[in-house]
Amino acid sequence: MKHNITALFIIVGLINFVPLMGILSDDILASLYAVEITSPDMSLLLRHRAALFGIVGSYILVAAFRPNHRPVATIMAFASMLSFLALYLMIGPQNNKFVSVFRIDVVAVFLLISAVILSRKNRTP
Repeated sequence: MKHNITALFIIVGLINFVPLMGILSDDILASLYAVEITSPDMSLLLRHRAALFGIVGSYILVAAFRPNHRPVATIMAFASMLSFLALYLMIGPQNNKFVSVFRIDVVAVFLLISAVILSRKNRTP
């Protein structure tokens, strides 16, 4: 069961880590989100977003192998993914890439919930 929990954290960590590649260029950002980067300001904000995803994803990956970090990593992951899901539901999809990101985040949230449930079952009284 411990390996399943680790695997779930790895998957969620990688899902959150993927957008980090957007930090490299506007072209990558544009392809990740199917948006046109119209100004240096927009580029800065989206690249900063990519960096933050790298931080969150990295910490979730650390938590996969260091269980004492899992509570904080779980809170970070839920805050990140659930805030996107809430904003998506309030604003609505802008393009098909956002629909895909929404679906992936829904899956990741359920994977993280599964990891939490397994972790609770794995505790010794």
